[in-house]
Amino acid sequence: MNFISSAFVLLSVASLSFFVHKVLWLVRYKKLQRMLMEDADVAMRGSEDTVLPAWEAACGDCWRAQDAQGAKSADALAKDFDDYVERTLTWVKRSSRSITTRLLQSLDGPVDPPTFTVLEAPDPEGKVVRADVTLDPEPISEPEAPADSLFELSLKSRYSWLKRALVFCAGIADVVYSSQHIATMSQYTHVPTGVIVRRLSLVVLLVVGIVAEVAFGLRAALEPVIAKHLVPHIPLFDKLPPHWQNQAPSVIALIGWTLGLATLYLTLFLWMRRQSHHNITLLKTLREDRETRLAAIRETHLDELREWAQDYGGTLDAAVELTARHIRMLGEHYMQRLRQRFADRLLLDEAERISAALFSRLPEAEGKLQDKVTTQRHSWRHALWPRTAEMDFVIRLAQYRRAWQHIELTVNELRRGTPDVTEINEFWCDLAVYASIHAEALPEDTTSRLHAAYRALAERCHNLAARDQDAFSRASTEMIVNLDEQLTAAAPLLSARIELANQRITADAARYQAEIIRARERARLEAMAFEI
Repeated sequence: MNFISSAFVLLSVASLSFFVHKVLWLVRYKKLQRMLMEDADVAMRGSEDTVLPAWEAACGDCWRAQDAQGAKSADALAKDFDDYVERTLTWVKRSSRSITTRLLQSLDGPVDPPTFTVLEAPDPEGKVVRADVTLDPEPISEPEAPADSLFELSLKSRYSWLKRALVFCAGIADVVYSSQHIATMSQYTHVPTGVIVRRLSLVVLLVVGIVAEVAFGLRAALEPVIAKHLVPHIPLFDKLPPHWQNQAPSVIALIGWTLGLATLYLTLFLWMRRQSHHNITLLKTLREDRETRLAAIRETHLDELREWAQDYGGTLDAAVELTARHIRMLGEHYMQRLRQRFADRLLLDEAERISAALFSRLPEAEGKLQDKVTTQRHSWRHALWPRTAEMDFVIRLAQYRRAWQHIELTVNELRRGTPDVTEINEFWCDLAVYASIHAEALPEDTTSRLHAAYRALAERCHNLAARDQDAFSRASTEMIVNLDEQLTAAAPLLSARIELANQRITADAARYQAEIIRARERARLEAMAFEI
């Protein structure tokens, strides 16, 4: 029993010792592994110092083979292309002008110069293509002022003072003359009915007075009252002959009746005549407000024209802005496409080929529980304590894995968005370094294929960049030419609109003159109605 217990204790101590040994072994292994990876990185940087100069020289030869005087690298080609596009975009942006402001100014007077550029850009031959607008419309006309003679109205009566006195003093004379006058006036078809009614009411008043006198003897009823209360108190009547004294009450009653009726008639006449002076007052007001009315007519149509010009000018400005924005988006498209060409299939295919070769050397490529790392045989001394001499295989696998991961991540990034030319050049250099330091894991022709792919890519990018530059320039100038053709219609359209405004101003001025003539005619008819 003691033997079994002692054996169990010994086995426990041994297992614990083995565990502690493996922990210490693993710590030492990781430390050595880190040191070896750092040494490998240093060696890789040393290889870069040897490989990169030769690679960059070969790349420079590829670009010089395309154009001895042109770009010497992909960065230079992209910079030259971007500079050309940016110069064009800057030119377009600086040349952009607002049409609305000049259009509103042209309504107030001549614009100097009448023709101005709203957008321009250089064409492939270096000439400047412009989109121009000409704003030289006819001036806004002044409404024709009505002649002074339109406001003149003679109110002098055609009847003599005798006839007019008889009308006011003798009711019978008024009935005769006024009835004849109204009958003559009624021949006008446009005479206001209210004026005729007001004037005829005075005649009716006299007729009523005459009928009342005849039917009820109102004047005869005044004679006894006058004889009793007025004649005895006036000494003058005592000096008259008896015959005149007897006739005095009748004479006084006649005079009093006539004066009373004449006073009432005159009062009503003046009141009605004043009420019928509306159009005479209107005619005077139209004459006093002549300048104001004419200015208001022109200003009204000028405001309508300004509102139209604001809307139309905004439409033209939107067309200019749309063209400029289209050119800008087109330039950005060509710049982006050039960068995408640097990350062409020629680069991606070689990168994927190197990545696949490196991945095939990794344990994870087999997909089994037993892989190259776990089945690698080591000496008992390495099992006892890590030895750097037996760790080279694992370090190489770690370098393969790092290179494979870097290639895969970079390829995925190049396939997304707009790649950076500098990063693309660095990726080419990385592939060249991988082809050199991992030559044992890659096909023998990897380096030569990289050089051939880069040379083909340089030739293609150089030719397509020149073609894109020409296409961008032509497309930009074509859009500006199209804009110029659209803006050509602005001048005749503006002239037609101003001509329409002038016609409306003339029509409103004629309507104003018609209003004056109508007011004067009504004032004449009113004055004619109360002429007698």
